Amino acid sequence: KEYSNIRNLTRREYDLNNDDIVLIQSGKMDATKKLDETLRNFVQVPDSRMKLLIVGHIFEDICQEVKSLIASDTRIRYLGWKSANELRNILCAADIYIQPASQTATMQTSLCCRCAVIIHNNESQKYLVNPSNGWIINNSLSFKEIFFSIASKNTKEILIMGDQSHKVAQNYLDYKKLAARLYG
Repeated sequence: KEYSNIRNLTRREYDLNNDDIVLIQSGKMDATKKLDETLRNFVQVPDSRMKLLIVGHIFEDICQEVKSLIASDTRIRYLGWKSANELRNILCAADIYIQPASQTATMQTSLCCRCAVIIHNNESQKYLVNPSNGWIINNSLSFKEIFFSIASKNTKEILIMGDQSHKVAQNYLDYKKLAARLYG
C-alpha cells in the first residue's frame, strides 16, 4: 500500500501517466557511467510512452553532449540532484532502472522499489537479473535493442517485470534471509 501511494503521488508530481513507461538513470555521472550512450540510443526509439528521468550530477566531461541530447527529446527530463528519500520516491514511480556501469546500492534499491533493470554485464550483479525482471547489456544485446524490446511491451508486462524484481530483492537482498544463509 505504501509503495502504491508513493508511486501514484510521485507520478502525479512529475506529470507521468499510468500508461507511461518510465526509465531512470541516476548518480554522479561522468563518462564511465555511460549516460551519453543511454541517451544516444534512447532517442532512436520514438515510443511516446517511454520517458527517461535523469537524477544526479552530470560532470563537465560529458555535460555539453548530454545536455544537447536531453534538449533534443521532450521525453527526457533532467531532475538534478535529489535527496535519498526523493530518489526512493522517484524509483517507486519508475518502471525500469538503468545501471550500465558498475553495481551500486541504488540499483539494489531499485529492485526493492519494483523496477525492472537494465544492467551492465558485471559478475557481481548478474544474479539479480534474469529475463523475467530485466536485461543485461553485453555484446549480443545492445542498449538500442533493449529499448526496442521495451517499446514492444505493454505497460502490464513492464509492471509484471517490476514485481519479479521485487521478488528477487526479497530473495537476495533481505537482511534476515542473508543472515540466515550466513549463519544457517
